[in-house]
Amino acid sequence: MADKAHSGASVGDAPELTETAQKLKDRCDAAGLKVLFRVMDRGEDWEQLVAVVEFPEGRSTRRVTIEDDEFEVLLDSDFESVRFLGDYAAFTDKSGTIEAALPPQGRPAFRLRNLPGVVVSVGDSEEENDEFSFLRRITWQLEIPDPNSSVALELGSVSALGGALLPTSTSLRVKGLPPSSHDEALENLETYANRLSFDLDVVFGASFRIPRRRRARRNNREDASQAAVRFPRNAYAMEPLQLYHYGREADGLPLLEFLAYYQAVEYFFPFFAREQMMNDVRATLKNPAFDPNDDRQVGRLINLTGQVRGVQTERDQLRTTIRSCLAPADLREFLESDQERLSALTAKKQPIRGVKAVRMDEVGEELRDQLSDRIYTIRCRIVHSKQDGGGYEEVLLPGTREADALHPDIDVLQFVAQRVLIARAARA
Repeated sequence: MADKAHSGASVGDAPELTETAQKLKDRCDAAGLKVLFRVMDRGEDWEQLVAVVEFPEGRSTRRVTIEDDEFEVLLDSDFESVRFLGDYAAFTDKSGTIEAALPPQGRPAFRLRNLPGVVVSVGDSEEENDEFSFLRRITWQLEIPDPNSSVALELGSVSALGGALLPTSTSLRVKGLPPSSHDEALENLETYANRLSFDLDVVFGASFRIPRRRRARRNNREDASQAAVRFPRNAYAMEPLQLYHYGREADGLPLLEFLAYYQAVEYFFPFFAREQMMNDVRATLKNPAFDPNDDRQVGRLINLTGQVRGVQTERDQLRTTIRSCLAPADLREFLESDQERLSALTAKKQPIRGVKAVRMDEVGEELRDQLSDRIYTIRCRIVHSKQDGGGYEEVLLPGTREADALHPDIDVLQFVAQRVLIARAARA
């Protein structure tokens, strides 16, 4: 989920400020908030003054673009106390109230507006001859108080300040909490939002989610950008291809995306395990030293044929598949094509428990095996496998910092899935 932003090109980084803009700047300066004013070209001879304000976000900051017609909204509020929460489109203020954006489109939003107890209001307006004025003045609210505390949840039209800071027209507000730290407010938001969403889904089929900022996934295809589009000649196995596309559609849901790519690769485990076994058997039979009358040598040959089923572990099958489809040089080239991704994978301190930093030198384990073991460990954390899963019994949960740190590994697994699909493709 991106920060609140508006289209248009900047035509000036140091514009002349209006009286309202100057007041906003003075308050930002007094509060220690960085602010930058720009004039945006909206087209058709329309230019608009906007302010880019940096609000606190935990130990970092978040830039929010605010249009000039919303300056007065900020000036009428205590916007200086706003702190954004994690990667969510949500903030808290000095009163302890939390407000989080809800996606306004689709059937879930429609169902929320039609829940029992929703109060619909029509505000006053001085506008005349505006056919959309009535629709813009309609607001709705559903207050859900906790009978055992002062906490209340409120679904409905976004507040005035929320409308200026959040990319939404509807929001969830958590009221009645005491002022708290960033981490405490973040925990409260996740706790109440997840509980309420689940209950509404079970009872009314009206679940919701709070949008998160998505990490930009760079597409490293610059070298091929000028290539002509060619008619597809490869025929790919349909089931793993559908899993691959499912992973592509799951962008922003890292655990689902990772598992979809893993399953696309897993589809070919039996083939490559059998192929490896056949190569080993063939090499044994071709060996001039092989003696078919030697029981020990024949026994070793029988053991080789048993590695396809029952003996070769899933970890080994993943290794075999990756080794069969990727050359070490190709994998190294892919990793080194993105320095940010490479730095994340090779960092001494890894944000995902149970995985080791990737070593790019020639010492120790082969690069393909390192990535294979890393992929398998993450897979086990996601499905909460206690067997051969890196020693961790705690499942890797969505919405956590570990899940958010999966993107470099998703990039690698997507690359692996591509190569495996290509390796098993036939010419159409």
